[in-house]
Amino acid sequence: MRDRFAWILAGASGLAVIAELLFVRSHHAPSLYAVLGFASCVAVVLLTKAAGRAFLQKPEEGDDD
Repeated sequence: MRDRFAWILAGASGLAVIAELLFVRSHHAPSLYAVLGFASCVAVVLLTKAAGRAFLQKPEEGDDD
């Protein structure tokens, strides 16, 4: 499971670098930084939720009385 998370993290980092190289050099759209920042925040929240579910949560074990 950790290998999968590492690949996802590497892919997200690669996409961030590609987005930086392709989109940030555009001086015609100053609001682009706001859009990229918002998308990055959403991605961080979704990735941390997925990581929390994968690594921190355990199945609930009830008492069998």
